[in-house]
Amino acid sequence: MATLTGAHLFVRCLKLEGIEKVFTIVGDTILPLVDAAEDEGIQFIDARHEGAALHMADGYARITGRPAVGMFTGGPGFANAISALPAIYTSESPVVFIAGAAALPEQGMTAFQEIDQIGMTKPVTKGAWQIHDKTRIPEIVSTAFRAATTGRPGPVHLTLPIDLQEVEISEDDLPRYMPQEYRPTGRPQGDPTLIEQAASLLKGAKNPVIVAGNPARYSVDPAQLQELAESTGIPVFTVEQARGLLDDQHPLCFGYADGGLNPVARRFREADVVLLLGKRLDHRYRYGGVFSDTAKLIQADPSAAEIGRNRGVTVGIEGDLGAVVEQITAACKASSSTKEDLSPWIDQLNQDAAAWDAELRSKA
Repeated sequence: MATLTGAHLFVRCLKLEGIEKVFTIVGDTILPLVDAAEDEGIQFIDARHEGAALHMADGYARITGRPAVGMFTGGPGFANAISALPAIYTSESPVVFIAGAAALPEQGMTAFQEIDQIGMTKPVTKGAWQIHDKTRIPEIVSTAFRAATTGRPGPVHLTLPIDLQEVEISEDDLPRYMPQEYRPTGRPQGDPTLIEQAASLLKGAKNPVIVAGNPARYSVDPAQLQELAESTGIPVFTVEQARGLLDDQHPLCFGYADGGLNPVARRFREADVVLLLGKRLDHRYRYGGVFSDTAKLIQADPSAAEIGRNRGVTVGIEGDLGAVVEQITAACKASSSTKEDLSPWIDQLNQDAAAWDAELRSKA
């Protein structure tokens, strides 16, 4: 009967999630994990500071659109790495932050480099767990990846004590979890009635805008957003990780969705209908106050908790943003209502963009 250690089992769980690279600085309480990663063919990318390594994992997740892993020794290595977590948390990147720790029986006894790693990470992650039993390694790894990648994405933390890394486990006695078995793999669509309401508002608008934010990066294909823009003629602004989802050179993309850095976005105040694709009504938008009181807001979000947060919305749609974009595009195309002439609105935005470009060039 084949046997393996807890470290091998943990690493195999990472491989099931598609993890091929781990960003790290090697240290005492992850040495069994390092050996197992070498055995299992996972590449370690070594950095010079744990915080830098976790930022590298963040960058890798943003570029690939897939979860990324940073792995560090407990205590001081963990403490260095956690400096990167607030930025990752606010940027909503699916980063899995893994750390070792002292053996479970020694915890609470002033164990080697012992600190409260779960308590420290909870405020800046979607979830933080310490694994307490060897048989629960697959379950808790799956829970962490599910949290990191579903809804609005974000970082999570796992602590794996060194005694669980070293313990022998029978591979034949443990369940085999595949990702499709423990999290949804489909694309939840928006309520059809709400989609029709959104399409009607967009087609009847004179000054509409579309704003794409963080979660759109992970669920909206660039071709989907381009088709929505081109089929409706509605101008698009992007922000956060959604930057580049529609190329800034596209005639209907007007750049960064923040009037503080892009004067064209100051026209948000004149928008009569706004479609928010995963963009929170946060401090950047003065909690919704950047739009006029009479503007009709359509907020599409993978998390129901964000809909109507800080300001009421006319239409709130919970669902996969890629699916919602496809639905709204199809509904706008199928609608028999006459679309408003958007050329005066587009001309105004183009004038603003040209003036801003000229000002920048004059200072170059």
